[in-house]
Amino acid sequence: MNEKQILLLEEQITKLEQKEFNLEAWKSSTIIILEKIFGSRNQKIEQIEKIHVDYSSWTLRDTSGSVTKLDACKRRAREILETCIAELKLGEQKKQMPIEEILEKITENDLTIGQFKELAKMLESDKKEKEIKNQLTELFKNVGNEQLLHMLVNAMFELRG
Repeated sequence: MNEKQILLLEEQITKLEQKEFNLEAWKSSTIIILEKIFGSRNQKIEQIEKIHVDYSSWTLRDTSGSVTKLDACKRRAREILETCIAELKLGEQKKQMPIEEILEKITENDLTIGQFKELAKMLESDKKEKEIKNQLTELFKNVGNEQLLHMLVNAMFELRG
C-alpha cells in the first residue's frame, strides 16, 4: 500500500517542474491525495494550504533574491512531500485499521449484522459527503438512543488511541 502512496506523492513532486504549472490546481490535487493517505485533519494538509505566492507590495520591492516567489513555493511544497514520503518509507505514520475493524470496535453489539454491513459500505463509498451523511442519518434513526450513546463512547475511546 505504501508503494502506491509514495508513487502518488512522487508524481506530485514531478508536477512541480511542469512548464504549465498551476499552483492552486496542484495544491487541490495534492490535498486530495494527502487526505486519502493521512486523513483530512492533518498538519501536512495545513502546510500545503498555506503555500501561496506573496504578491504584497513589500515582497515585490525585494529583488535581492535570485529565486522567484513561485520557485520558493515549489521548494516548500517539495520539502513537505519529501517529508511525507520519508514518513511512509519509515512506517512512522499510524497504521490505519481497516474500516470494518474500526466500526466493529465502535459499534460492538449495538448494530445488527445488516446495519453493520450497510454502515461499512456507506463509509467506503465514493459518494459525496453530503449524500453519505444523509444515508448515515437514516441508518442511525433506526438505532436506539442507548445504542447510539454506547457507540459514541466507544468512538471517543478509539480516537483517544
